[in-house]
Amino acid sequence: MASKEKWPRRRKYMDDFRQAPNGEYIYVGNEYHWVSERKPVLIRLWAFVVLSAAATVANGCLPQAQMEGHFYILLPYLVQFLGCVLQVWAMCRLSWAGERVREFIAERSLFALPTRCLVTAIAAGVTFLAELAMALFTEFSGKIWAVILYLVLELLVVAASLLARKTARETSMELHPGG
Repeated sequence: MASKEKWPRRRKYMDDFRQAPNGEYIYVGNEYHWVSERKPVLIRLWAFVVLSAAATVANGCLPQAQMEGHFYILLPYLVQFLGCVLQVWAMCRLSWAGERVREFIAERSLFALPTRCLVTAIAAGVTFLAELAMALFTEFSGKIWAVILYLVLELLVVAASLLARKTARETSMELHPGG
């Protein structure tokens, strides 16, 4: 009993399942139906999210001395990386949901995606500024092509994340009450 009082919202969606006479569980909660065309929206969202994630991973693979031991570059990069992972996870859940998206999945995927994209874009912007400051104001000990590529890829992450955020916010779904 103490766990229910401590976490009132935890697994709240489980109340939307009922057990059928044959023992299977049936979802009876609310569902969202796509008002926008589903396939073009998912293609656009996937393109922006994959572009953002690929640029983030590519930045982590570049040979740079700046990434080693400088928390003001590494910390926002890690937030950016985590944001990309959460974006990909939200897109996987949304893609697997189909035409009729259960309410708890929509809340944790499409409706959470704009916030995740914004966090990723802000973290990429901070990483960009920190890397630029490191290259300009300290003794540079790296390859110039790697720094330029790093900065370009960070700007690409910012742009792709903001475009994914815009697309997710413009996507419309209609709530259909369950029974």
